[in-house]
Amino acid sequence: MAKIDAFFKLMFDQGASDLHLVSGQQPIVRLNGEMQRVKYMTLENDELKAMLYEIAPEIKTKQFEETGDVDFGYEIPGMARFRANFFNQKNGCAAVFRQIPSKVLSAEDLGLPPICTQAAMYRKETLRQRILTALLKIRAIPEEAALELLQREHGGFSLNASAFVDADDRTALRRLLSYCTRPANAVNRLHYMRDRERVSYRPIKGKDELLLWMPLEFLGRFAPIIPPPYLNLVRYAGALGPRSKLRGAVCAA
Repeated sequence: MAKIDAFFKLMFDQGASDLHLVSGQQPIVRLNGEMQRVKYMTLENDELKAMLYEIAPEIKTKQFEETGDVDFGYEIPGMARFRANFFNQKNGCAAVFRQIPSKVLSAEDLGLPPICTQAAMYRKETLRQRILTALLKIRAIPEEAALELLQREHGGFSLNASAFVDADDRTALRRLLSYCTRPANAVNRLHYMRDRERVSYRPIKGKDELLLWMPLEFLGRFAPIIPPPYLNLVRYAGALGPRSKLRGAVCAA
């Protein structure tokens, strides 16, 4: 049993969703949406790094040493799975773990009303969207105007990124896809790409905008930047779970 498993057991027993381990601080868990410190000694950098490396695959520790950031999954059989992110901060290494139940929760388990299930299954390719797509192809209307109309119709992924990525730069592509699916720290615009060579980021001066994409739109726009030899090696995944006990839930739009 790895030393860090004791913290995971504490998370599981208390129903915490997240675990934060930071050099120079006590461990912190997120319980019912609130951050709470664990009664444990302050973590030293070398001690924490040893705990983290004990559960990380060798290829992931090597990537962390090279880039200072890595994501992977860790599972304790019979308990739960955890999404792990290692990163560096001013006092040394740090890590964040999100608990993912071994059992995939149904809409009923999440406490969602039936209308949410119906909405999730509803096909949103409306006639209006098909018309907009056709008009875009013949360039009858500006692309930004069409995107603005589509944004009013539905929600989706919220993306925030700023990057210039070469199509054959595997490391940059992997990091771009990782960061784009994280919660946005600011709301700006990630423009539609017209080729595989670059993703263009153009914030509008003095104006905040949020670009919302449906999952299929997200895949359709990002899949082309993966070079063909590696296309089948890329996997897109997500997780849906309650925000806190009996207080709310996160629902995919």
